[in-house]
Amino acid sequence: MKILVVDDDMVMRELLKIMLKDFEVYEAEDGKEAVEIYKKIKKVVFPVFVSNHHLHRLAATAVTAIEMMHFGEEYARQVVKNAKALAEALYEEGFKVLGEHKGFTETHQVAVDVSGLGGGSPAAEKLEQANIILNKNMLPWDTPDMIKNPSGLRIGVQEVTRIGMKEEEMREIARFMARVLLKEEEPAKVRKDVIEFRKQFQKVHYTFPVEPELLGKLLL
Repeated sequence: MKILVVDDDMVMRELLKIMLKDFEVYEAEDGKEAVEIYKKIKKVVFPVFVSNHHLHRLAATAVTAIEMMHFGEEYARQVVKNAKALAEALYEEGFKVLGEHKGFTETHQVAVDVSGLGGGSPAAEKLEQANIILNKNMLPWDTPDMIKNPSGLRIGVQEVTRIGMKEEEMREIARFMARVLLKEEEPAKVRKDVIEFRKQFQKVHYTFPVEPELLGKLLL
């Protein structure tokens, strides 16, 4: 597979060398050739595959796509393992987790019914005070007028997986949530423990290593 490069930026070229080991980098001979190639690509991509045109997202999208080619399967497997582990741990702590009869989840998400704890809005706000960020979410039986305070919480684990957390950490997160919502500890107290816990995970996983010297150039 060939990758078209029309940018003469040194840092971009170095990044491509790191990420595209299995690809042939094709450089357009002149600006006219590059424009013609770009026009052909544009006709296929927009509006067939995308409905809007945000150029500032293209570089990040390209890097993400390449990361997924190299690390996507491993990342996805761990995401699902973590979601299942979190759902099971929340259930064991006493939460009403949806989907028990189906193994709780097969995706990155976990849904929890907190209608008995005041609803999704106050539950999410209390957790946010403890530095645990998640979404209030409507559940299948909710009515449209419940949108401001639905019955549920929706929890995704893709970001915590990305920074290296695994099944045991999911159990710790469930304990934090139980302390705030079930045991009604002060969120500020739990927050201190959450901050210390988070300090252990400072590295992004499922990506390409970047040398500190190159990273410094990128940040200039």
